[in-house]
Amino acid sequence: MRSIMRLLLPLLLAAVLTCCAHQGEEKNENSSEKIKLPEPSKDEKKSLERTLSERRSIRDYSNDNLTIKELSQLLWSAQGITDPRGFRTAPSAGALYPLEIFVVAGRVDGLEPGIYRYYPSRHEIIRVVEGDRREELSKAAVRTGMCKKCSDKHCHNCRIRENNG
Repeated sequence: MRSIMRLLLPLLLAAVLTCCAHQGEEKNENSSEKIKLPEPSKDEKKSLERTLSERRSIRDYSNDNLTIKELSQLLWSAQGITDPRGFRTAPSAGALYPLEIFVVAGRVDGLEPGIYRYYPSRHEIIRVVEGDRREELSKAAVRTGMCKKCSDKHCHNCRIRENNG
């Protein structure tokens, strides 16, 4: 399996995605665009310390598509539920979890191109914008070539109003 860290791009382009992804959110909330993701692996044999020591940023991407299983693993690793009380893989002060994850998918096997919102509690994604939007995201990013080439991107959006009590 390809290195998870190699595939993740820490893009904080919330303003761009919020405008695109929240349009028609209510309609898509109940749509047939819901995609239940495969269960993530939670039994990797490599230690956290070794994984962190081998982590590198790589911007020379393969032409391989991402699989839906790999996407599932990436999303769960970023914000997945780890406890029946709703705790997640990423910490959050007061367990507010104001970050939302959107996937800008272009080349993911079994997934139509588009922008998808990840729902950790159900471990599913819902398409909120149709079509390949990697080019648009690439134009908004500093390193345009990097964004065009990868299979997908994960963008984080913070719900400020929920974080301010």
